[in-house]
Amino acid sequence: MSILKADELAARLALELRDLGAVRAAVTGAIARGESAASVAGEPGDRTNPVTLIAAADDEAAFYDLLFAWNAGGARSFDVFKGERDGVHFAIRVVLPERYGALAIWDTGNDAHLALLMKEAARFNLELDESGIHHGGDLQETSDEESAYRLLGLRRVPPEERTGEGELENYRLR
Repeated sequence: MSILKADELAARLALELRDLGAVRAAVTGAIARGESAASVAGEPGDRTNPVTLIAAADDEAAFYDLLFAWNAGGARSFDVFKGERDGVHFAIRVVLPERYGALAIWDTGNDAHLALLMKEAARFNLELDESGIHHGGDLQETSDEESAYRLLGLRRVPPEERTGEGELENYRLR
């Protein structure tokens, strides 16, 4: 599969999710980071490396119902809807709008970037994990990436710079 096809499909899916009623929707993962075609999506029919997206919906259960109608044959696994379009597998994480920012970062940052962010969170007595940013056990509202990075004392790091190679130094607020 070419990077262009994966990019085009991902962008089209994000628009379709908004048309279905998602408050926000975006491409995540390797495509958002601008990585090569080999790391973006496997060969047609390959389920191991899907195109990934995130969608925020006020009513997650109702949005999953819409996704099943939109993509017959799709399946849900925990908070991820999996389907196929044009021979390419995709995975859509559905979240509440107030969790969108932290989870978009979680789904887009590579492991090294996320490790740096977890260290930053600890500096502010916060915890960052796959469910969001927490303070004293309370989930913090992060409706966009900017608000999530701000909690960590940072300006938003563009997805293509989320490498885990010291990029946070260029984005510190304090």
